[in-house]
Amino acid sequence: MDLLLAQLPSPVAEGESKRLLLAALTASVATVFPFLCEMLQQHFMAAMASQQEGAAEKLVAHSS
Repeated sequence: MDLLLAQLPSPVAEGESKRLLLAALTASVATVFPFLCEMLQQHFMAAMASQQEGAAEKLVAHSS
């Protein structure tokens, strides 16, 4: 049992890893956010075009 407990991450290590993840996300937001917005816009436009064409099978691909 003690061996299993020793393998669990300590609250300090867990907190540090969360801090590092947040720092990495914050540092990359200027690059990642515009990319995500562009992908969302392209996906939305493709879904709208499929809807206007009446292509239900293509529209399903953009709805999930």
